[in-house]
Amino acid sequence: MPRKSPSIQDRLQRLARLPRRKDLVIVGGKRTVGLYLREGHQTFQPQIALWLEEQSGFVRGSEVINPLKSQDDGVSEALEALLNALQRPPLMLVPPAGPRSGVSQQAAQPSPAFPSSARPGLPAKILINEAALVEAAQALFAPLHIPVLYREQLPAFEEAFQGLSEHLGAREGAEPPQPFDWQLPQAVLAPLYQAAAGYWRRAPWSYLPDHPPVQIHLGAHGPEDGVETLYASILGALGMTMGVALYYSAEALERTIQQGIARAEDRAHSPEVDTTIEALRQAGAPLDLLPPEDLRLAIGELLAQSEPLTPSDVFEAIEECLVCSFDAERELDPTYLEWMAGHGFKAPSRQAVPTFLKTHPGQESREPNERETRALTRALEALNQFFSTFRRPLEERSAPPGVPLRLQVRVGDGSSVAVSFTPSRELVEEEGAWFDEDDEEEGGELDRSAPRTPVSAAARSTLYRFQVKLAWRKSVWRRIELTGDQTLDDLHEAIQRAFHWDNDHLYAFFLSGKAWDRQTEYESPFGEGGRNAARYPLEQLSLSPGQEFLYLFDFGDELRHLVKLEAVLPGGAKEGVSYPQITEWHGQAPPQYPAFPG
Repeated sequence: MPRKSPSIQDRLQRLARLPRRKDLVIVGGKRTVGLYLREGHQTFQPQIALWLEEQSGFVRGSEVINPLKSQDDGVSEALEALLNALQRPPLMLVPPAGPRSGVSQQAAQPSPAFPSSARPGLPAKILINEAALVEAAQALFAPLHIPVLYREQLPAFEEAFQGLSEHLGAREGAEPPQPFDWQLPQAVLAPLYQAAAGYWRRAPWSYLPDHPPVQIHLGAHGPEDGVETLYASILGALGMTMGVALYYSAEALERTIQQGIARAEDRAHSPEVDTTIEALRQAGAPLDLLPPEDLRLAIGELLAQSEPLTPSDVFEAIEECLVCSFDAERELDPTYLEWMAGHGFKAPSRQAVPTFLKTHPGQESREPNERETRALTRALEALNQFFSTFRRPLEERSAPPGVPLRLQVRVGDGSSVAVSFTPSRELVEEEGAWFDEDDEEEGGELDRSAPRTPVSAAARSTLYRFQVKLAWRKSVWRRIELTGDQTLDDLHEAIQRAFHWDNDHLYAFFLSGKAWDRQTEYESPFGEGGRNAARYPLEQLSLSPGQEFLYLFDFGDELRHLVKLEAVLPGGAKEGVSYPQITEWHGQAPPQYPAFPG
């Protein structure tokens, strides 16, 4: 029996002042729902308490109960919901039970409705379907002389509970979810998470749509035999899920696009769209500002957001691909976040936690296997280099339409990957900008977005050995090796790994060794106008052995690093070795964020 706290006594006194309604019968109770929720580190099956008007079927009150936090198996919480409902009844209609299932919890909220007959008052009686709850309610409402009776069968409760359960995605016999576990070696997964973080920082969805795709030729290093090229569809241009879907064939991507168009057209011509448009017109909405067909498409899309695809719909529409997507922490399985933390994998931010899936027609998605993971990592690393190189002409719509942008890159495991993208005329003409290869910036410098000059055949085998020291703690240093076809941006990425920085700020190299010397600056691809560090191979920088220069990371705290080119060794790069390579570590790097002296 719940303890009669002063707050409950106060509410009972207020309820006693309400008129008694002989026509009002409240029915309800609580029941465990067939799904699992998680709070903190606890997984539990919630109970749902529902209180309804028997005559109308309208819900007066409801409560989701965590039985692990309840002292009496949810009895107190259920009665608390009943008291609140009688005092301030928020009337709402629960969607009826039906064949639909598997929808999101956002779609499970009942639609508000207010019957004209609704008026405050004490019920003539209360009918409850649970003996323990009946006993507690009888003691609680005895001072108000409200009869509380036990009824094993309450049709209004059963219908409401069933409808709400289905819309929550509950199912009979639901089992507790298993903790997330991706059983691949750390050495395979770590580069994938690092590549995903680099992809998030480059944010190609801010200037590219999902079509046409970026082609990534992996050759024999594809995700399975016979799949040598992946077709990357950039996700996120519509402000929805950010990431990339790597289709196994161009035909699979085209089928996905056509299915999306067909679904949009079907929604646009549904009766619900006509009803919604008419309701908006009566409300005075300025609908004439949009062409009729665009209006129908927009309304259809809005309606679709309230009715997510069922699992069977998804399986029918899915094509074979590898997916990297980013979601906020609150939207993900907490056991996945715990697994990431346990393995030392960091997300770019709490709003951008990467997840990885392998999809296959007619089947549930799963985590990629080892070969698929390695292919996905190579593809993301290649995309990162491609977008670092071609971001400016793509972002400014200055790349000639129909002319492929091509880049041959070497990724972390040493394999060579070819990336190409052909801007469509629609994409380029969106901003009306055109690229003139003869254009030069003020001061005579070539446009920083111009494609980098091809390297010589010897560059890939020429070894560049650097020593990088912390300027404020010179006893801490690293030795890093790159090849002549790699860039200062590659050196930047290696320095970030070597000192365990979070790679969450802009950077610049100053080859004169003087900070903010614009004449010798090579900056982050996301900078504001200096030379793009990702476009200049080491071979083309006229660096000399013994030369010292400055690497400055984080323009706020100014983490300064002293870089010395110790040697340039033609033919020194080893076959089968992945560069950049960190070959020596001296001293422990301090935390990134305390105040650093300049």
